[in-house]
This record gives sequence, structure tokens and C-alpha cells, in this order.
Amino acid sequence: MSVIIRASGNIGPFKNIEAFPDTLPDRLRCDGVDYPFSVLGPHSVSQDDGLAPAPLPKPAAAPQEVPQWAAEIALVDANLLDEVEAAIAAVTPPGQKKKIEILWNKRPTIQRDSPVIAVMKTVIPLTDAELDQLFIDAQALVTLYASK
Repeated sequence: MSVIIRASGNIGPFKNIEAFPDTLPDRLRCDGVDYPFSVLGPHSVSQDDGLAPAPLPKPAAAPQEVPQWAAEIALVDANLLDEVEAAIAAVTPPGQKKKIEILWNKRPTIQRDSPVIAVMKTVIPLTDAELDQLFIDAQALVTLYASK
């Protein structure tokens, strides 16, 4: 068993911690869940010292709703936020654009079946699995920050 050691507290234990420097240089994959370095901060990986808290639970399925802030951070971590904002800016006609902007900027949560997601998928070629992973990543951020 291994743990991620951080100044603010350890994360783990994990059976498997993987790094993918060539394909995913900005994160660790721990028992199948991605932990972006922007969330982890300064860290090291070590064998379980018995003091680590239980690992973050992996959602059984992608959540259907996440807080807006978590969705935006997950998009930043995936280098997609600028593309989403550009897609929203490109919506026509103006009345429809204003509705999408309100849904994106004013709602406290984002739903998987939101019109904003539909707009995003027309511009950014994401598979359903990739979109699910973004929602899972956002929920992991909620879980991570709820413990602080």
C-alpha cells in the first residue's frame, strides 16, 4: 500500500499509484482515480505508514450534478475551460447565447444533461466516457475540499 504525502495531510492508502509523464504529466492515477497536481500541491509518494486516512471513495458512476466551481476546476485541470468558454461565446442566436451564459455563470451547479453540456459537446469532441470522467474528477474535488 502507498500513500500520497502532503503538508495538509496524507491521501491513501492506495494499492496502485501510477504516473504517466508522457501522456498525463499533470496528475497521478491512484487505484483508477486521477488526482491532478493542481489539487495535490507539493507531495511525495511513500509506502503506507499506517497513519494515512482512508482513500477517497470512487463514485460508482459519474454524478449527474456537480458544483459549478468544481466543474470549472476539472475543466482547467483538463485544459478545456478556454474551449468551453469559447463555445459558449459562439452560441447564436443572441437570445439563446444569453440563456446559455446565465446557465453557465449564474447557477450553483452544472447538470450532466444541461444545455451548456450540449453546447460544449458540439464544439469539443468528448466521448461520453470522457465527459463522465470530468464529472467524476469534479466530484473528487468536492470530496477533497470537503475534508478541509
